Parts: sequence; C-alpha cells; structure tokens
Amino acid sequence: MAYFIILATGATLFVAGKTTIGSATEAAEALKPIAGEAASLLLPVGLIGTGVLAVPILTGAAAYGVAETFAWKSGLDLTVKRAPQFYAVVIAATR
Repeated sequence: MAYFIILATGATLFVAGKTTIGSATEAAEALKPIAGEAASLLLPVGLIGTGVLAVPILTGAAAYGVAETFAWKSGLDLTVKRAPQFYAVVIAATR
C-alpha cells in the first residue's frame, strides 16, 4: 500500500512539474490540477488519517514488546482480567 501511495504521489507531482517539494503547502499546490480547490483540504485530511491509522499498530507493538520483556501474558485475544499489564500498556501508549 505504501509503495503505491509513493508511486501515485510521485507520478502526480512529476506531471505537475514539482520535482522538489519543501513543504506540505507545496505538495497541496501541486495536487491542484487534479483535485482543484479541494487539494488544500485533501492533503491534511490524508496526513491526519494516516496518523490515526498508525496509532493502533504502534500501541499494540509497544504492548507486545513490553509484555514480552517482562514475560507477561499478552494478546488481544485475552481478556483484560487475564492480561491486565498488557492492556495497561496499550492504554498508556494510546494516551
């Protein structure tokens, strides 16, 4: 998925004549031929959406890493009562 996002963005920006991007504003400007005036809204929404998608993965990875280090029971298939430390790390990492 990441590869195709990079490929599509690179192809779009290259066609628009933008081969060096220094800021998100420049990237949004380069997307105007395709997205029109919505480009200035689509880029930040996409960036925020990508960050929101990463949160569960990062918190889960942190919880599994800490649980493995301390030999705690871990797994999203376990209940909070069976793996309280694991879920405490998930909650702490999410905040």
